[in-house]
Amino acid sequence: MTDVREHSIPMFLNEGTRSMNIHISIVVPLYNEEESVEILLSQLLEVCKEFEFPYEIIFVDDGSTDSTWEIIEGLKEKVSPL
Repeated sequence: MTDVREHSIPMFLNEGTRSMNIHISIVVPLYNEEESVEILLSQLLEVCKEFEFPYEIIFVDDGSTDSTWEIIEGLKEKVSPL
C-alpha cells in the first residue's frame, strides 16, 4: 500500500474572514503542481479581490512527489493572514 500524504491549508484571504461566516470556499486539489501553484494563487487572488463577501481558498496536496507542499508552506509566509 502506498503512503499518500494529504495536506490542506485553509487560506483566509479577505479581511475579517475568520470572524464571519464564509460565503464561498474554493478548494483546489494539487498533485505535482510545483511549477504552477504560485501562478494559480495569483490568479485566484485577482478574481477574489472583487468579492464583497467572506471567502476562503483551501489548497489540498494530494500526495505530490515534488515540492508542491513545501511551496504551499512558503506561501503561508507571503499571504496574510493564513
